[in-house]
Amino acid sequence: MRLTRVVEHPGFATDERFASQGNRKLHEAELNAIVAAWCYDRDAGLAATELQDAGVHAYPVNTVEDVFSDPQLREQKVWRHRQHPIMGEQAYMFPAFDLDDMPGDITSSAPLFGGDNDHVFRTFLGLSADEYAASRASGAIGVHDR
Repeated sequence: MRLTRVVEHPGFATDERFASQGNRKLHEAELNAIVAAWCYDRDAGLAATELQDAGVHAYPVNTVEDVFSDPQLREQKVWRHRQHPIMGEQAYMFPAFDLDDMPGDITSSAPLFGGDNDHVFRTFLGLSADEYAASRASGAIGVHDR
C-alpha cells in the first residue's frame, strides 16, 4: 500500500488489518486514526506533496480564503466580481467550463427580491400597468424598494 511508504506508524506496512481493501474497510476507524495522527501536526500542503510523491491521490482541503486565492482557480477565472446594489462587490462562481467559440460570463449580480417583478408580471403574465400597480399597493406582489 502506497500510503504505508509515507505514514510513519510502527508495523503499518505489515499490519494484516490493512493488507487488503476488505480488511481496510473492516478496520476503517483504526486506519483513519493512524492517518489522522500522522496529519495532525503537518502542514496540509506538505502532507499532500508527500502523499502525491508516493502515488497517493491527495490534495489539501481548502479554507474559504484558499478557495478565493488559489492560483489555479484565479488563472481559470473561476471567480467573477460583480457589484451588488446592496452588498457591494461580490464574487460569483463561474461554471467549470468556458468555450473558446462561445465564451460566457456572469452578466449581473444576484437579483434583489422583487427586482424583476415588473417584467415578469407585465410581460409574461400580462398584467396591465393598473393591475400591476394595484397588486403592488395591496401587498400581493412583494418588492424590494432599495
